[in-house]
Amino acid sequence: MALEYEVFNDRILLEKIDDPIEEKTEGGIILPLETQEKAERSRSIFFGEVILAGAKCELVEVGDLVIYNEHQATLLPLEGEVYYLIGEQMLLGKKK
Repeated sequence: MALEYEVFNDRILLEKIDDPIEEKTEGGIILPLETQEKAERSRSIFFGEVILAGAKCELVEVGDLVIYNEHQATLLPLEGEVYYLIGEQMLLGKKK
């Protein structure tokens, strides 16, 4: 399990999650992702949850929802699950 590991410095371990962005009509109806126009973000931008954070991380904590570029992350398969290891400075943003 990923929690049995420790990451160093400003590195974080991410678990990729489904796209949390929902679009609503003016009447409040939530549109499924299949009907939304998927812009560039669906090609290179991904969403993840911080599973582990190194001691020098200042911007994120475990459990934060972050935005990152998967192509800048190191793919790390652990016990049948796929995680991404990335430096904190490579993050594009996080949910407030």
